Amino acid sequence: TVDYWPVLDVRQPGAHSLRTLAFLATVNNVPTTGLGVTRLRQSGTLEEVYRHHGIDTDSVIQAALDLAG
Repeated sequence: TVDYWPVLDVRQPGAHSLRTLAFLATVNNVPTTGLGVTRLRQSGTLEEVYRHHGIDTDSVIQAALDLAG
């Protein structure tokens, strides 16, 4: 048998749709979480903007831990 792992998808603006990996997770019946920029025109340092959108290192690690259960 094949074991499938949860899907964590992190994207910046201009990336393909979050729906692509969500579809693959659904087909394989595994949990999925999509993180990404939802609104443009935020200003600040790169770290501040990533944190605002929840795609900074700590947020990504927490999302992965949440998926792992």
